[in-house]
Amino acid sequence: MKILVIVWNFYPNTAYTNHTKATVHGFREAGAECDVLSIKPLIEADDMALNHMFTGTRTFFKTGLAMFYNYINLAKFSQKYDVIYCALSDIRVIRRMLAIAKKKKKVIVHERTEYPDVFMPVDSSKMKRYCDLVAKFDKVFTISSFIQKFFIERGVDKEKIQIYPMIVDPNRFMGVEKQNVGYRYVAYCGNLQNTKDGVADLIEAYGKTIHTKQMFKLVLIGKKPSEEELGIYKDMIAKYDLKDRVIFTGQVQYYDMPQMLKNADILALCRPANHQAEGGLPTKLGEYLSTANPVLVTNVGDMELYIKDGINGYVSEADNIIKFKEKLEYISTHYDEAKVVGERGKKLVYSYFNNIIQTAKVLDTLKGLKK
Repeated sequence: MKILVIVWNFYPNTAYTNHTKATVHGFREAGAECDVLSIKPLIEADDMALNHMFTGTRTFFKTGLAMFYNYINLAKFSQKYDVIYCALSDIRVIRRMLAIAKKKKKVIVHERTEYPDVFMPVDSSKMKRYCDLVAKFDKVFTISSFIQKFFIERGVDKEKIQIYPMIVDPNRFMGVEKQNVGYRYVAYCGNLQNTKDGVADLIEAYGKTIHTKQMFKLVLIGKKPSEEELGIYKDMIAKYDLKDRVIFTGQVQYYDMPQMLKNADILALCRPANHQAEGGLPTKLGEYLSTANPVLVTNVGDMELYIKDGINGYVSEADNIIKFKEKLEYISTHYDEAKVVGERGKKLVYSYFNNIIQTAKVLDTLKGLKK
């Protein structure tokens, strides 16, 4: 089977890109031929040897001539593939790919990892056009039950939708041993935009602890936030006298991330109960669990379907800083027990979030759709 995965961009070390990499690796391990087509030009050359092609100019779809030129390019490039796998939501692209698939009698599927209304108004005509197009795909893969429900409520056939959860390539973490960096730490990695992942709440919960902040520093791994958000974090750090306890690392490269997470003692994700967080299932969860370190999350979205409190991770009530702080303290003061919980969390990655296992299920579905 030959599969063309179409993405909007391929920015280094983002959840979107890492999810695509894990999917493509899984397809290839199962014997499928798989290429990646990035609509936008690449920020930098990818070191994972994935195949990319940018079809056309930077003015993609901005003029009638560019639209025609790129439609022809897409049609030519997709000819040799059995399956077109659209991992993007741009209406202009998916409309053309649906037309190409119908004309060439190819299987075409759609993948969705975020609520669509994060990017377009829920009651807009654009949303209606998008959902009408989604209903025309042969199959729709959603990362969570919440997005599955979103599409069903907007007319997409329930039988067409299959949950394809967050996945991780556990091989990235094989052989990575904990290093002594001179201090112990609680870590968060990802987008330091406060809205989605509750970074300010994490800093405040950490600041309210007694034992945790004495035993561990707090390391925030990710691209520098906006000046406004950074100001909020600095105010929180000053309020709790954390100047020497909180570290901002800046952006970390893809290959360095497993070591950074492995070196931590606790991995935390203090997501608030907002709409965007509810719909997703963060790739960082799989990366956290892969280290066998204790993992603390909030009960947002599908999280509790997978993480059982005190069994394979720790779950706190969302939007409750005191509860999150208490969980941090419990893990800190019961660390031997927490390490056992962390080992069970790692087993969940290998048995369920493993990219080989999940992409095999997707491939079985695609084979059943083959025209």
